[in-house]
Amino acid sequence: MLSNLWPWPMAWVVVMMVAWVGWYFFYYRPRSPAYRFSNRTGIGAHEFIQKYYSQCSQYSNLILDLRNDLAKCSGVHPTRIFPSDRLFVDLISGSKLGDMQRDAFEDMIYHRCEEAEISATDPSVVQIQTVDDYIRTFLKLLKDKRQSRGSIGDSMKC
Repeated sequence: MLSNLWPWPMAWVVVMMVAWVGWYFFYYRPRSPAYRFSNRTGIGAHEFIQKYYSQCSQYSNLILDLRNDLAKCSGVHPTRIFPSDRLFVDLISGSKLGDMQRDAFEDMIYHRCEEAEISATDPSVVQIQTVDDYIRTFLKLLKDKRQSRGSIGDSMKC
């Protein structure tokens, strides 16, 4: 009697696995930023600094740290993140994962605000829309903070 019932639970397991694989490949993955940016040609750290932030090259470590923060939060490789990318549009997916990524972005911004000793509601922070806005805003704020401690030189034209 039990041998007649055995194929039905296995059939449901197979149906559920096929449904999950279909959902992953046709719904979830195409919406993730890592997948959307996978065909984009990357740009290395040195070229990124030279092309977009040549006037700030003495702060290249800080610029690359800021870009790496964005990469960690979005799941996109840092070489595929460009200054024109919009933070809350391009680097966050439209799926449920987007909520977790948005929280990670907000936590990252709060952390950088604490480091710069400013409020997260500061107008310069609230107006951040793109990767370039993020890098230039926190580069200026952190440069000002570090200059007051004497750990960075005075000349900055960024």
